[in-house]
Amino acid sequence: MRKLVLTVVPVLVLAFSAGGLTGCKNKWVKRAEAIEKAACACKDVKCAKEQHKALREYIKDAKKVKVKKSDAKVVAKAVTKASKCIYTLQRQSLRKKPEKK
Repeated sequence: MRKLVLTVVPVLVLAFSAGGLTGCKNKWVKRAEAIEKAACACKDVKCAKEQHKALREYIKDAKKVKVKKSDAKVVAKAVTKASKCIYTLQRQSLRKKPEKK
């Protein structure tokens, strides 16, 4: 997961800061923020995995898009926070010891 955060943010910043199609601004920013909100609302690993998949798909799609630099910063912040939420939940689930019968 740490690799995800370290590779995702620079890729998105480069992809989004390359220039500006203003028409895509709302769509991409809203999508990133929706993923962030959903990822941070997860309470179990299954939900975190689903949001991780959504985040990977978003990153794949976002590589093809150019937006304003200010929007790129908002997206990078949302993606970073979503990644941290997913990583934290997965890490916590690994720390829990299985119950003995």
